[in-house]
Amino acid sequence: MNILTINSGSSSLKYSIYRMKDGHLSAKGLVERIGLKEPHISHNSEGTEIKEQIDCKNHEDAIKYVLNLFNLLDINAVAHRVVHGGEKFRKEVIINLEVENQIEKLSELAPLHNPSNLIGIRACRNHLPEIPHIAVFDTSFHSTIPEYAYRYAIPKKWYEEYSFRRYGFHGTSVEYVTSRTFNILGSANSKRMIVLHLGNGASITALHNGKSIDTSMGLTPLEGLIMGTRSGDIDPGLIPAMMRSEEMSVNQIDQELNYKSGLLGITGKFRDMREIQISSQEGNHAAQLAVQMAVYRIQKYIGAYFITLGGLDALVFTGGIGERSPYFRDLVVRGIDSVGAFLDTSKNENAKGDEEEIISSEESKVGVLVIPTNEEYMMALKTLNLLKIDNES
Repeated sequence: MNILTINSGSSSLKYSIYRMKDGHLSAKGLVERIGLKEPHISHNSEGTEIKEQIDCKNHEDAIKYVLNLFNLLDINAVAHRVVHGGEKFRKEVIINLEVENQIEKLSELAPLHNPSNLIGIRACRNHLPEIPHIAVFDTSFHSTIPEYAYRYAIPKKWYEEYSFRRYGFHGTSVEYVTSRTFNILGSANSKRMIVLHLGNGASITALHNGKSIDTSMGLTPLEGLIMGTRSGDIDPGLIPAMMRSEEMSVNQIDQELNYKSGLLGITGKFRDMREIQISSQEGNHAAQLAVQMAVYRIQKYIGAYFITLGGLDALVFTGGIGERSPYFRDLVVRGIDSVGAFLDTSKNENAKGDEEEIISSEESKVGVLVIPTNEEYMMALKTLNLLKIDNES
């Protein structure tokens, strides 16, 4: 079975095709600047590379262009990433009109993500109407979080009528690296695990026996760690204070917290940790502060989750920063030696995200790993398993 995976963003389309009999990645690519000036595609299929500008006014055009690169008869199913599944979707589902409508309703909880995901779904279903399309939700992996951890201390009505609660995100990534950690260390040595997904978006998840029991992102992907342009945790009182002080609207504040805060807000210039690292080492105070704040926030969460889990067996780094920044990993682990985690300096420096690596030292009581995430393969695998179950029932 060949499964096409689709991750549709506001102006981008990321895709891949997996041959599931052996897990082989047959093709992958990215269309960027959809509907903007100079849209272009980067495509790789069995050694054939395409990098060119394309005529792409909308996602429908992008989907059509991508599908023309393949023999459509070779595609047996399509897996779609959907960021927010709310309380309705606790696992992946076959998409029909009712599911589409539910995803659209959930756009109220994820206005920056679900509408783009839905555009990709509708465009794909229009071009490939005869094969199954599967929605894989970022939030579903976190459905095991207990009520005392996912509820907010807000009026009960807000939860019962609007489903305002912690959902968590990056679930597909966390599920993948958790399975790989079990494979490397063994499940007996990975019972109490913390996964750090660190990229432009960042989250931390506590897992017990492979199940999520708490995570830093909440109702939306804005809560938790300091990210590239997102603030992470703030005092909610800041929002009405800014509305009064600057006469800002709710939408303006939402934009500021999502796109102008985080590392970018602290430095006033940089959102990329690579640039911040260079500037920090050159003595730029704002860059140094951004690193200190980001590391400190992560360490606070690790400390809290260490108590929640009753100890720690494995600490896993993934995502762009987690996989490729020995500098940042060293800063994080250096400050948590009280939990028994220590790095092997040489192993950490040599781990650049190309392969799965154990980077903890021999004296470390905690296995520290770098595992490149593969959300696309996890989406394809979940799709395969769902279709098997559906065919057998």
